[in-house]
Amino acid sequence: MRESDYLHLSPETGARLLKIPTLRHFGASFNKILTVSKIRTYEAGEEIIREGGTDKWVYCLMAGRARVVKAGEPIASLGPGAICGEMSIIDGSARSATVEACATTICLASDLSLIDRTGGNNELFLFILYRMFAQILTERLRQTSQQLIAARRELAQLRGGAEELVIDDHLALDIEELFPDLDATLS
Repeated sequence: MRESDYLHLSPETGARLLKIPTLRHFGASFNKILTVSKIRTYEAGEEIIREGGTDKWVYCLMAGRARVVKAGEPIASLGPGAICGEMSIIDGSARSATVEACATTICLASDLSLIDRTGGNNELFLFILYRMFAQILTERLRQTSQQLIAARRELAQLRGGAEELVIDDHLALDIEELFPDLDATLS
């Protein structure tokens, strides 16, 4: 991996980067993210993110391709404009998958652990950042749901019948324990 120093780009260069659809929502506050960002170049086979890692970097692929690998199995491919690394920023957990370059891949890498050092009011910036993350995760959930439906249909065909939907109730609440007087209240 090769990387630049932290970026101090001209407003014109920042404006060009804002043409990347994923980044366009930042507007004028984009310069804030650039001050905690570097340009990183990865060659084919190099890891951008390692499953189990705990850093606070988020990546926007600007050129090239990468694959997402979970427990040794490829689960997605990423191209220019894709964001990766956001999940551990949201919940603080370890990296859930490895992301590796498939070819020479150039990323805008942002160290979000440094965002408080940028000064000024971070509330609007963080709102935009988390909204962008929510949009990305929503789209991934939609794609995963479609893949799950297809896999269940295929499994049902292989088994020769309809597959029963099993509801995950590990978070089910014991209503009687929470509200011991509920029957009396409802009467």
